[in-house]
Amino acid sequence: MIFLLYVALSSLTISHHEIWGDELHSWNIAKSSATISDVVSNSRYEGHPPVWYIVLWSISRCTQDIVWMQVVHWVIITSAVFVLLFFSPIPCLTRSLIPFGYFFLFEYAALSRNYAIALLLLFCILLVIPGKFRYSVPLYYVLLFILANTHLLALILAGSLHLYFLVRNQEKNARMKQLLLHGLFGLIVLLPTLYFIFPPTDSALDFSAFWGRVHIKQQLAIMLLAPVRSFIPVPAWWNYNFWNTQFLLNAGQQYPLLKGVTLLLSVALSLLVVFILKGNRKSLLVFIANFAVTMVMAAVFPLTTVRYTGFIFISFITAWWIYTAEAFPRRRTSRLVNILLAVQIIASAIAVYRDIRYPFSNAYQAGEVLKEVPTGKKIVTDFWCADMLSTYTGQAFYCVDMQRAFYFLQWKDEYKVPLEAPDSYYNGMKALFAREHLKEVYFITARSREYISRRYPPLLKAYQLDLVDKRDYAIEESSNLYLFRVTALHE
Repeated sequence: MIFLLYVALSSLTISHHEIWGDELHSWNIAKSSATISDVVSNSRYEGHPPVWYIVLWSISRCTQDIVWMQVVHWVIITSAVFVLLFFSPIPCLTRSLIPFGYFFLFEYAALSRNYAIALLLLFCILLVIPGKFRYSVPLYYVLLFILANTHLLALILAGSLHLYFLVRNQEKNARMKQLLLHGLFGLIVLLPTLYFIFPPTDSALDFSAFWGRVHIKQQLAIMLLAPVRSFIPVPAWWNYNFWNTQFLLNAGQQYPLLKGVTLLLSVALSLLVVFILKGNRKSLLVFIANFAVTMVMAAVFPLTTVRYTGFIFISFITAWWIYTAEAFPRRRTSRLVNILLAVQIIASAIAVYRDIRYPFSNAYQAGEVLKEVPTGKKIVTDFWCADMLSTYTGQAFYCVDMQRAFYFLQWKDEYKVPLEAPDSYYNGMKALFAREHLKEVYFITARSREYISRRYPPLLKAYQLDLVDKRDYAIEESSNLYLFRVTALHE
């Protein structure tokens, strides 16, 4: 009954979720790649391993309808929950609460990204490790390799699982030579992922530069407050654009006293998890290893969003699975775990309700907005809107800021200058008008007139932008659509 309830709620959630930029972007990369080799090459600019992109590429060989991405993603997350509910050793009440938390019902369920597939692989590995069937060890390494190639944070979790695998074999009196071989083979399986994660030399992604742009206090705050984001992902419900907010952190901007309270709470949560897991050293080792390496990796992969910090919570669920596989937990300990899960359900209820009630993204309305353009008129866009148009029209559109057309975006270093230059829109529009002898164009963008005026002022000094249509009030702020008729102010 719990599984059927999850199937119903997750299908309701994902069917009412409007696909946003990162989901569209991954789909376009896969759809526009001719071969698996192209998928791997193109996805390297994302800083993500290729597993999810290969899944999307396989779907796109059968259909160009992005809805099927959501269908497959829903099958993946419900399969993960099926394994959790029917095969995990976690006590029944706790097992029944987990699927309705923030990450299992919203962040890793409604949003079709490379997180749900990591959950499914993770739970399958936890089933395989104690398995006594003939090919359990080869299957374990295959699953570990695939898990590591879903996400950087999944790579860290895979490494923590392999540490558990080694300790478990040591407890079973495995020979030192056998342990060394497993350790070596684990490195062979996990290290290739780093090739896919670190982008090519011509990529615009520079994770290390993040620390050069952020003050040391902010850097430490991101790391120290990660447990609060992970275990209490309750969004700032009073904000319309609630996604990627946390109510204590947002309230702390208005009430400075809360900043200190939140920091103490973050430390207390970390200690609470240690207290919960201290009865089983292997489960505690898995959590601490994952948490420590995640904090170290935060130097190049900042934990600035809830979906990233969520892996800390997932590592706790992993550790709790390992704990309960060896001993039934005390009632007091189970209650503490259930309290943490109850907070997750509160966060989930807020996010799911808001996502159903309001548009998460307006990208799906791109086709309707384009119908407002008179027949035969030139349509242009910008770099940040190209993914939306390509997904829902199947066409490449000319981007004025890049002065070229795109089917999908790549974070190449050569694009950084025009993206950051305030005169890029003006230069692109001027070159286009002169080259094609135009009197007007229709410009569709995700940027409002106010944003363009603030960020790209030279454009408005030379061209008149008349608003023709708009689709705004998306929860994800960069997923609105604005259609402008652009004419030169001076002939």
